[in-house]
Amino acid sequence: MYQSAFKLEVLTPIFVGGANQKEIGNLRKAIKAGMAFWWRAIQQFDKVEDLKKSEVHIFGGMESKLDENGKQIQTEITAKCRIDTDDYSSEIKNQKDYPIHTESEEDFISKEKSLVQLAKYSGYGKVGEGVEYIPSGSSFSLCLSNENGSDKIAYKQYQQSLIDLCLFGGIGGRQRNSWGKFILENLNSANLIERFKKLQVGELKNYPAFSKDAILFQTKECWDTPIKTVIEIARIYRRARVGCNLTTNKLKGVDSKSDDQNNDDFTGRHLGEKRQYLAHPLQIKNRMDTPAAINVERLPKSIHFNVMPCAEEKEKYRGYALYLPYKAFTNATHQAKYIAAYIKLIELLTDYGFKDIK
Repeated sequence: MYQSAFKLEVLTPIFVGGANQKEIGNLRKAIKAGMAFWWRAIQQFDKVEDLKKSEVHIFGGMESKLDENGKQIQTEITAKCRIDTDDYSSEIKNQKDYPIHTESEEDFISKEKSLVQLAKYSGYGKVGEGVEYIPSGSSFSLCLSNENGSDKIAYKQYQQSLIDLCLFGGIGGRQRNSWGKFILENLNSANLIERFKKLQVGELKNYPAFSKDAILFQTKECWDTPIKTVIEIARIYRRARVGCNLTTNKLKGVDSKSDDQNNDDFTGRHLGEKRQYLAHPLQIKNRMDTPAAINVERLPKSIHFNVMPCAEEKEKYRGYALYLPYKAFTNATHQAKYIAAYIKLIELLTDYGFKDIK
């Protein structure tokens, strides 16, 4: 039998909804889903069908097969390993506005009301609705086990997937905006950079994955809490995404029309022609244009924001942005526009507060 126990620290609030979206759901399932995502991201399959088949045989799920009569049937495949967590119910909180946990953070936000809006911006649909969450500063234990000990390779893949989840991502609502972040003890930004450089190989895939075109950025500054770091990431991202300066937009009390009048960078708050290639479907209040359909039901964001403890400064945190481009469109024109939109976004992120790790 193979078995490992891990102590995990929550850096940014985890919003894992269950049947009732305002109540904490199954943390174990959310972690497993996160591990499966980052397992897929390091694979080198040419065909998505082969990727899915391999994933099912490692993480479990339903597999489609043809029976002897040529009829398609569904077969349930059992996961190679088991994931268990301890009781974390005592850690659950309920927030009515934004998740603040220290006097330092309360003072940080009270100085500028726009910071509350930035927290809500990055956690849209979660922050400010009174939902339950697991707060930063919490901790819980996780156990990986393979009871029959028959597949050491799969067990090692589970372990590595958990580490990659801790390094690159999070779980639950708004995980790509750096919410839902937890880490293993002793992991820091040096581990993140080292792992990224090993994975920066290969060509673009038909699914979100590491390749030679992947890029890792870090914020030019560090902050003394994860929440402050999330808010600063939101400040940079919002400014780049809508192409307006936060010193002149409505978060500072200026009429929202100035967002588009002052925009000479990207797209403007009320325009979606380019922004639809960053993520789709796209919701824009008071939209001023009607761009052509891009013929996809869903286009997840190709940049993953992240918070990590600084290796170079104790008790400090730095923001990270991981760009994972892929073949999002079969249509060459749309694919080119997708890449162009992210190139522009990356240019603006580096202008406003990120830098390439190189």
